[in-house]
Amino acid sequence: MKCCNHSGFTVAVIKGHVYFNGIMINYKNWDCHGEAAAMEGDSGGESESVDKPDDIEGEENKGEEDEEMSFDSDEFLRLVEDGDKALYPRCTKSTKLNTLVEMFNLKAKHGMTDGCIFDWLMLFESFLPDGNEVPCNIAEVCPTCTTLRYKIGKNGVVRDGVAAKVLWYFPIIPRLKRMFQSPRTAKSLTWHGDRKKDGMMRHPADSPTWKLVDTQWPEFGKEPKNLRLTLLSNGFNPYVALSSKYSCWPVILVTYNLPPWLCMKRKFMMLYLLISGPKQPRKDIDVYLQPLIDDLKLLWQGVEGVLPKVDGKKSISPARFFSRPSSAVKPPETATLVPKASSSSLLHCWIGGVSSNAAVRDKSSSKTLAVRIRYQSNFSFLRSPFVRHMLDVMPIEKNCCDAIIGTLLNILGKTKDGAACRLDMVDMGIKTDLKVVAGEKKAKLPLASWNLLHHEKKIVCRSFFGMSVPTRFSSNISNLVSMEDLKLVGLKSHDCHTVMQYLLPIALRSVLEKPVRYAIIRFCLFFKAICSKVINVSRLKQMQADLVDTVCLLEKFFPPSFFDIMIHLTVHLVREVEWCGPVFFRWMFPFGRYMKVLKGYVKNRHFPEGCMSEKYIVEEAVEYLEVRIHSEGGITVGIPSTSKAGNYKQSRPLSRPTIISVYGKQMHLAHLCVLQNTEDVQPYIKEHNEYLELNYPNNVKNKKWMREKHNATFPD
Repeated sequence: MKCCNHSGFTVAVIKGHVYFNGIMINYKNWDCHGEAAAMEGDSGGESESVDKPDDIEGEENKGEEDEEMSFDSDEFLRLVEDGDKALYPRCTKSTKLNTLVEMFNLKAKHGMTDGCIFDWLMLFESFLPDGNEVPCNIAEVCPTCTTLRYKIGKNGVVRDGVAAKVLWYFPIIPRLKRMFQSPRTAKSLTWHGDRKKDGMMRHPADSPTWKLVDTQWPEFGKEPKNLRLTLLSNGFNPYVALSSKYSCWPVILVTYNLPPWLCMKRKFMMLYLLISGPKQPRKDIDVYLQPLIDDLKLLWQGVEGVLPKVDGKKSISPARFFSRPSSAVKPPETATLVPKASSSSLLHCWIGGVSSNAAVRDKSSSKTLAVRIRYQSNFSFLRSPFVRHMLDVMPIEKNCCDAIIGTLLNILGKTKDGAACRLDMVDMGIKTDLKVVAGEKKAKLPLASWNLLHHEKKIVCRSFFGMSVPTRFSSNISNLVSMEDLKLVGLKSHDCHTVMQYLLPIALRSVLEKPVRYAIIRFCLFFKAICSKVINVSRLKQMQADLVDTVCLLEKFFPPSFFDIMIHLTVHLVREVEWCGPVFFRWMFPFGRYMKVLKGYVKNRHFPEGCMSEKYIVEEAVEYLEVRIHSEGGITVGIPSTSKAGNYKQSRPLSRPTIISVYGKQMHLAHLCVLQNTEDVQPYIKEHNEYLELNYPNNVKNKKWMREKHNATFPD
């Protein structure tokens, strides 16, 4: 070739050289590309030979002794081995390679999806004896991606040095060690061992999942310093412009050992990975999570050099970190676990806003348990655990709120009612009296139990418009009400959370029929109960039964189109609380606020991930220095001590108070204000207004004059 095998180029450049220049004529033995040199005693037929110097011959013999196979050769040998390997012990009809080839032929012939192939592998593997060679997922079947490392320019030439994708990696082990260097934080990390146990559920440590881990790995469970981590990953747009398609994916770790008032604080949310945009990783996210798996393997084995301090004393045993083990984080070989459908929630991870729980593969058998994630059907970092969906209450609550408000106010695009819905009800034989009525210009829909009249819509919208809530309780609800169109617009997730649990029952008190209003309010109170910070475990079964009755009541008054998947998912929320603990440890609100912080770090639109990384590192450094400076008792998270109730010394006035005496007109106005806001005086105010109308009939229509006359004469 053009370079004479002396330089290294990318695949695209080499293809161009081969196309335009061809291969060297005298290059017959490809020793530069992994081919072994010709044997000296090779006979048969005439062949050309070249005399070689002694030094070259010595190097060649040395190379024959230390011969290393290339990657392609290893792949070929692996395929040869699979071609001779039986599908299962004592199988004589088929080999592993033949089975995989036939499987891919069926996939291509019938257009089967990856999810279908994955399910078929799981089912097929369960029918075969133990020790079979059927792969547990397609990731073990398909070869590794061979995508170019660098970007390809618009002219089709590879841009050397410009990475196609960048992963920002923040090592987690040093930060976990640093947590134990603070006496206050180290004591908080062992809080769950001495927590209050009264049958109430306040923390994931009170859930059966936590207890299941302690039972299956008693050596791990008896040491309260061992950490239990939760993983979250979700994409967000780092720019202010919402129309941008740029998607950046942070991977965040949270320590569950901390008490409830610290666990979900921003200080203890650790940014572990930052997957750069502009496109989301999709099904290839497992490639980016490989550093995480390597660290988790090391953490499960135990990290030396960690001497946590509690009450000023150093612990002897090193801390072990636990990520709720998956197959990538293997427990001791003696540990066995048979997952059940009602007790599997060992790995708590969020991928694309979907949280999943996993249990470990049973060591007593070789059967592989299914992996199910919402967006990706298989992940290489979850090779064989039993995974069940973890539902996020935040989007479920938002969608249910939008469906109820949209249907009641008949908001275009959000209502579940319409002509198609009425026609479906007629076909189903449900409430046929509500069928579409043909009008002069367009079809008309008869009023149903879920429809509000025009004056009722005004009452609901005025209720929302006039509501005042405490500071930071929610956004300004009045800004979300359109009195002209009689609808609510621009509701965010937290707005729906507030409306659903507190404001909607108040706004519906004087509208709708009582049974309909009763069913909606019961549904709202369910979300309020399920989101409580303290859960009474003994009432969970009754809560589930009440929810089923509430959904049945809603089915009596709302159309079938109202009951989409979101209404159905509410039935599973109580069971997940029973297994995994309170909702506020698993929903997206704190992580969404944290992503808003990361978004605020972006100052250079060309390098958003670089801005986030630099400012995050600075914040970590400042936080570490603050802990070191305030190590004698100061705190850097939570409510400041000067703001706590009972701390009167710091909260007293800065100067001596000044006493002001009110006389004359100011006294008159103050007296009038008190009278007008006293309920017992209201009958007298009404009587005084009637007296003025009787004595001044010519000024009755002048409201301003009547009001001023009343204010001037009533206090006397």
